[in-house]
Amino acid sequence: MADFNDIKAMKMYQHVDRVYNELNAMGYKDDGPVKIEDLWTFDQWHLLGTPALDILIKKLKLNSTHDVLDAGSGLGGSSRYLAHKTGCRALAVEMQPDVHAVAETLTRRSGLADHVEHAMGDMAELKLVNRQFDVAIAIMMLVHVGLNRKKVIENICKYVKPGGTFYVEEWVKTKDFTDHQKTIIKADGAADPDSVPTSEEYKQMFESAGLVVLEMENMTEAWTVAARERIRLFERSREKFVAIHNEETYEALGHFYKRMNALYVDRCIGGLRIIGRKKD
Repeated sequence: MADFNDIKAMKMYQHVDRVYNELNAMGYKDDGPVKIEDLWTFDQWHLLGTPALDILIKKLKLNSTHDVLDAGSGLGGSSRYLAHKTGCRALAVEMQPDVHAVAETLTRRSGLADHVEHAMGDMAELKLVNRQFDVAIAIMMLVHVGLNRKKVIENICKYVKPGGTFYVEEWVKTKDFTDHQKTIIKADGAADPDSVPTSEEYKQMFESAGLVVLEMENMTEAWTVAARERIRLFERSREKFVAIHNEETYEALGHFYKRMNALYVDRCIGGLRIIGRKKD
């Protein structure tokens, strides 16, 4: 997988304890319980947030009988949301120690520790004993694993039950990158620009791992609109954000949002939703 320090080049993954500033601003203090709904504005790091998870629930018919593997789970927002909405159980796997620690805390404070379990590790090397899942999800995680991507997909597949389903949302390469775009992808996207797959290359990787691709949806337009709207809302909330956090964090995140938006505007990076199942 990507080196830990490479991932930390992505400014969204820096200063992750800023979530506690958000909770303090809402009136939550110390280490007490929180309403899960109050986490949704900042614990979803993927572009489309909880509406994407509502689509996941509908398309996969997710319910309380399902065990879910959340690969590259970040702050655990997806796992908590799915557990809260459906009653499913989830294992949230994250490789960054600070992100993992915050995710565990948020799950405990939101009262979902009996439904969401956290594990820290690299999905390329993760070893689970006697664990099989009905569903595996990977949302904006595979972009960071570089040349380990095939190994990561195979390892995820290993833990999915025969006939189980998978749901992926990822960056895809839509045209050759310029040198400037490669710099943005590496420096700000914490990704190897020379290994970002096309849609067809993703399809081939999943199929070679024993997965049947049932649906591939081009999400580029929706992600482009969402990236632009994210900047607009972020800039509009500058005064409030700086009061809760600080100017440095605002500038860092603003820089990240603008650099990502530039890639979508240039149409060199697109979005892809993949849904499928493991062969019986």
